[in-house]
Amino acid sequence: MSTDTDIVRADEGGGGLGVDIELTGALVARAGARQGRVVVPAGSTVADAVTTWADRYGSHLRLALLEGDRLRSTVSAVRVADGGEKRLVASEPLRNGDTIRFEFRE
Repeated sequence: MSTDTDIVRADEGGGGLGVDIELTGALVARAGARQGRVVVPAGSTVADAVTTWADRYGSHLRLALLEGDRLRSTVSAVRVADGGEKRLVASEPLRNGDTIRFEFRE
């Protein structure tokens, strides 16, 4: 499995929230990707964005980040915006233009 893969094409179609996904550290090797971009319906959550990404590009992405409908205990997610970061849970609602960074934590 390549660890230098960028999956950045947005889903085809109209409307929705554009969300960028970034992975760091050990998650890049685990998921086989560094970044992605998805379009999800309004009202979607962090977990929904991961699921949409995985549905399009492979279940290994979901397995690397989620356990059921929650973040894996070794994964944290942060919203990167306006020069700051806010830690998120899987059920956090997304905003159009969000960049969500997933980090491995021990």
